[in-house]
Amino acid sequence: MTMRPKEKPGLAAPLLNPLERTVARLVEEVRADPENETSAAGLISLREDGLPGGRRLLADPDAEVRLAGVGIIKEIILPDSLTALTENLGDDDEDVRLAIVEALGEWGNQRAVPGLLEHYPLEENDQVRYEILTSLGLIGDARALPLLHAGTADEDLYVRMWAMDALCEMRADDARDRALVLLRDPESYVRQQVLLSCKRALDHPAAAERLARIMLEARSFEETMRALKVLRRQLGGANATLAKATILKHTLPALDGEQATRAGLLLAELDDARAVPALLLGTKDTHQMVRHNAAYHLGRLGDPAAVPALAALLNDDSDFVAATAYDSLLVFAKRGNEKALAETAHFTGTKFNRSLQEAK
Repeated sequence: MTMRPKEKPGLAAPLLNPLERTVARLVEEVRADPENETSAAGLISLREDGLPGGRRLLADPDAEVRLAGVGIIKEIILPDSLTALTENLGDDDEDVRLAIVEALGEWGNQRAVPGLLEHYPLEENDQVRYEILTSLGLIGDARALPLLHAGTADEDLYVRMWAMDALCEMRADDARDRALVLLRDPESYVRQQVLLSCKRALDHPAAAERLARIMLEARSFEETMRALKVLRRQLGGANATLAKATILKHTLPALDGEQATRAGLLLAELDDARAVPALLLGTKDTHQMVRHNAAYHLGRLGDPAAVPALAALLNDDSDFVAATAYDSLLVFAKRGNEKALAETAHFTGTKFNRSLQEAK
């Protein structure tokens, strides 16, 4: 009978203590089911003791398991957790890389900046590259400025968009100047995102003229309304006087041209009765949001000449527009206007739960 040699001391598998056994069990449960929230929560609750388990998940061959590992590690907010994530920015799976980049942006820790900057030119997936720009903006470290500045002139419109978003998010000193440049970008998507991302930076007299031109000239009504929202910030703040003067300079001449309806909508923001004829034209516009806004402002301005046009809108193809017209007609009905009283009394269409005029 052949005797097996005794194992040399030190070669046997080390015995695990109870905590290590718990971590090992939770890791295996997540490997078996990456959506096992209970086991993931168990590793998170162990904090620094659960981090080694998260690292083991990040090294798993299965991308879904690694993705679960990212979700666990990002909830264990420790210096070693950040290191674990940045070390895996080169993961083979784009969804894993995206999750890591998002987590680093959510943390906002400046220690992540070198890793993100180093990985950016190596990243082949566009969505991950865009997310790196966003995360750098959320972190707000000046070391990212050269990359973000270059991004605002990139041939990829989404790089321009998200680089500018990042500069405005981090309130870079030159954010306003660069935003004004990109408000002339040939791509409407870029201009619209700048209007959305850079509201604070554009709340300045230097931006009022460009915003007014967009309001009047943009082909997309959505872009028009985003420009208007920024102008409203100026009209409600310290720059109100200059903003009003700029708006009047550009809108009054436009009332007699092809941009009359847009000019009327902008002029109505100043509670200027000269907007009424243009708003009446707007009640026949093909875009339902133009008709809605025209109807709303006609109620605000209170000119009885608006009543027939508002009554016609009660039969609009859009329930939303009809409800707005009804809401505005109530303003005239409360003042005793007979036609408004008759029209509102017989209206059976959709109505708002709360008056738009009262919400102003």
